[in-house]
Amino acid sequence: MYLKGTKAGEGLTKEMIAVLPKIKAVVGDHPDDMSNPKFNPDIANYKIDTTPVFIITGSKDTIEPKLSGWNDF
Repeated sequence: MYLKGTKAGEGLTKEMIAVLPKIKAVVGDHPDDMSNPKFNPDIANYKIDTTPVFIITGSKDTIEPKLSGWNDF
């Protein structure tokens, strides 16, 4: 499971985990580079393969690292 055994995962309550199966889609608005440990504490278990994802970004975006949206998904 993503974040299990990480410091970030310690903050997840049982109630939060119970909500996860109810999520049917997500939107990434200027996403972080999820291959960077600074933004993703559990790279080995980061896998989006069953949840539809819509990425919003732009070719002249200066907020996110170059190609992070493309590389993430």
